[in-house]
Amino acid sequence: MRTVRAEYLEALSSSDLSRLGELFSYFFRNSGCAGLVDFAYYSDIADGSTRKKMQFVSNVLRQYETWLDFMDETDIGNLSTPIAGNPWGYVIDGIVVSQTAPRHHYQATQVKSLFRTSSTRWWRK
Repeated sequence: MRTVRAEYLEALSSSDLSRLGELFSYFFRNSGCAGLVDFAYYSDIADGSTRKKMQFVSNVLRQYETWLDFMDETDIGNLSTPIAGNPWGYVIDGIVVSQTAPRHHYQATQVKSLFRTSSTRWWRK
C-alpha cells in the first residue's frame, strides 16, 4: 500500500483534503483502484496499443457473456457503476460495465442466495 497508493497516504498524512478530494474524484483512473482491477489500469488502456485495447474489450465481453450464461435475471443495469470516482469500462447497451462488474455481481448474488436459503444463522452466535 505504501508504494501503490503513496499519493493517497501522503495526502492523508499531510491532512490535504483538497488533494484527497482530487484523488478520490478520479479513484478508478489512478492508483486508488489498485487491487480492484483484473485486466488493466485505466492508463494501460488509454495509452495502450490497439491490441491492448482489443484484449481489454474481449476480456470484458467474456466476463459479460459468462454472467449472461450463469444469471437467471440479466438486467444489465445491475452492472452499472456509480459515477463517483470517474469509473470506466466498456459500454454495453448504454451502461458502462467495469472490468470486474459481471463477476462481482454474480458472486454477490450467490452470497445473497446463501443467506436467503440458509435455515440456520451460522454467521451469528
